[in-house]
Amino acid sequence: MKLFQHISGLFCCALVALGLSSCLDSNDSETVVTNYYNCIVTSFSLVDNSNVCAGLSGYSFTIDNYGLSDDSIHALYPDDGIIFNPDSLPYGTIADSIKISVSFSSPDSAYLKLYGADGTLGQYAQFSTDSAYYFASYPDARMTLVARGGNRKSYHIKVNVHKVVGDTIVWHDYTDELWTGMDITDQRTDTIGSTLFWFVEEGGRSYKASTSQLGEGSPLDWQPMADVVVAEGELLDLTTLYNWHGSLYAIGKTNGRLMTSKDGFNWEVASGDYTFTSILGNQYKTKDVYGQWNSDSLNAIVKVDDAYHFAISADASDWHVAQQIPDNFPVTGFTRPIWTAARSDYGNLTSRLYITGGRTASGELVSSTWSCDGWGDNVQGPNWVEFAQDGLPGMYGASVLEYTLDSDKPKTFWLLHPGFTASGDVPTNRLFGKDYTTLYFSEDSGVSWHRLSRYYTQYADNTPIGKVACNSAFFDPQTFKMYFFGGRRADGTFKTSVWGGQLNSLSFDKLR
Repeated sequence: MKLFQHISGLFCCALVALGLSSCLDSNDSETVVTNYYNCIVTSFSLVDNSNVCAGLSGYSFTIDNYGLSDDSIHALYPDDGIIFNPDSLPYGTIADSIKISVSFSSPDSAYLKLYGADGTLGQYAQFSTDSAYYFASYPDARMTLVARGGNRKSYHIKVNVHKVVGDTIVWHDYTDELWTGMDITDQRTDTIGSTLFWFVEEGGRSYKASTSQLGEGSPLDWQPMADVVVAEGELLDLTTLYNWHGSLYAIGKTNGRLMTSKDGFNWEVASGDYTFTSILGNQYKTKDVYGQWNSDSLNAIVKVDDAYHFAISADASDWHVAQQIPDNFPVTGFTRPIWTAARSDYGNLTSRLYITGGRTASGELVSSTWSCDGWGDNVQGPNWVEFAQDGLPGMYGASVLEYTLDSDKPKTFWLLHPGFTASGDVPTNRLFGKDYTTLYFSEDSGVSWHRLSRYYTQYADNTPIGKVACNSAFFDPQTFKMYFFGGRRADGTFKTSVWGGQLNSLSFDKLR
């Protein structure tokens, strides 16, 4: 009897072993047992189909196993996952007839259900890489996996498509006249930190300012105008307004002194040793010819014995006057100075300054961009190099901002709003049956300027932008919006409106 029981036990073990071996093929291993209850998607992508859009397989998909990326779906299906493309397909794409490639852990089966917008079931089938699925016709797509152990996991598949053209700048006239009932004879906008100051000169005698915050409000919310106090009866040349080291600086029109303010509302004399004409911007810390680090410096143009000279200061108080400026170098009316950081990978080991346009001492309007990469030594002064422009007219009162077309390459697309040309007007062109202000762009830091409408037609329909010059241009890196504040008309009157624009694609959340 015992022998019979022993033989029966061996026989049963053999049957179990035989049964297990019949469930496993030659490629099965212990991972099958490990994933016996596992059923998750490990990768998801679309198969190229040029009839849908170019580069379809290049759009990456995120697999959110917990379903937290969409509150509305998670509220209704708290146990489901979500599969979605964070960078949407191009505007106008119809996401139909698309094959998909999916990797799983080790489910026993996988099937798709696609529902229409009205909730009716449109497609229902076992998943197959050879089948085409219609995500546009049936926008509610759900994939369910069933594990060998009976566990189930469902995913909602979202194939996102842009609802607007991404590669277009939408221009807006954000506000009508802000400051009415004022006798404005000059105006300018600049920043201290993230605070914008809008300065106006009334009747050529007194000043007021309003403040707003970058990144807040669209359009920006401005506070009521408040009085500005300028020491010693000096008048401010608001066209020279410049921010340096957290303070504002401007040239005095009465005696040519350099004036400064820490809060924007109270101004005092920074230096009265010379007759200042213009501020050329900040030269950031760099090495001189002896390999020594120089401190940050403020650059300016001063007038000595009826001649214009370059000048530099580390504190805006004590100034070193260098060589006389070239005859073709502008003394007034050039764009607000822009500085760029040193880029050793591009071969420039120092920070650089850039100005464009302006009026020379002889009164000639110029179009060149001038760039400075530092001071050679204490005798020779700054190294300014001229880049002549073929496609840009000579102008006075142009404005430049550093815009961004790709958030991975910030401030590499420069836009120039024109100033007044020799004819006394602002350049305009006709596009889309409408007259528009001719904007210019540069992708090499102002070394060359081109008409925006010639190379980027989709950016150039800027009819909301007023036909003015001498406005203040700013880029808000928090919202990726550009603004043009105010300006002067050809007849000498001033506008106090806010124009601006934004590249559509920069309003989308970019996830990689």
